[in-house]
Amino acid sequence: MNKMILSSCALIFLALGACATTQAKTEQDRAAVEQKGYSNKLENHFMAAHENFLKKEYKQSGDEIRKSAASLRQRSERATEATKEALKSSARELDELADSVEKGTATSASHLDDTFARAHYALAKYYNEKASASYVKKEYKKAGYELKASAMYLKNGMTWAGSKAEEGTESAMNESRRLGDKLIQGSGWTADEFGKGISYLGDEIKKFGKMIEGTKNN
Repeated sequence: MNKMILSSCALIFLALGACATTQAKTEQDRAAVEQKGYSNKLENHFMAAHENFLKKEYKQSGDEIRKSAASLRQRSERATEATKEALKSSARELDELADSVEKGTATSASHLDDTFARAHYALAKYYNEKASASYVKKEYKKAGYELKASAMYLKNGMTWAGSKAEEGTESAMNESRRLGDKLIQGSGWTADEFGKGISYLGDEIKKFGKMIEGTKNN
């Protein structure tokens, strides 16, 4: 009897240990995404949702959209007040879109594209802010990854919006990627260069935000 009790306890402890390990691995994965900034995972969800929608596989499309909403919601938990609401609002909009897709009331793929563009805007804004905060803390490598992520989310957002980047926007994104590389490598940049670079990209993100706001609820 005592052996059975001990065996049961051992199994419980093993199960608890496995849960703790899984939770720790999940946190490590999230931290890795945060460290490197940009992740293809979210973009893959958007692309799969769009493809399934065109195939009229609405349940699968809705599932992919909900996964992307969860990703934005996770990031909102680590955001400051300046970007938290933008991420949470975008996550809610994605959930509502998933409902519409699954019910068959979303009739146009452009509705998905516009919503995905706004999600990218929220992420571009979020990572631009994080890059600035990391730089202030002298976490230069992290700032580099986040700056590049901000530029990438802006670029992808413009693609979903069907908008061709103007010369100034393209220049801001390219400069941000180059500056991000310098920060990651740990040399070749100045404080003045970073200040101008992140402000330049931030202005282009704001411009994009104003442009896509008009597509909401269309």
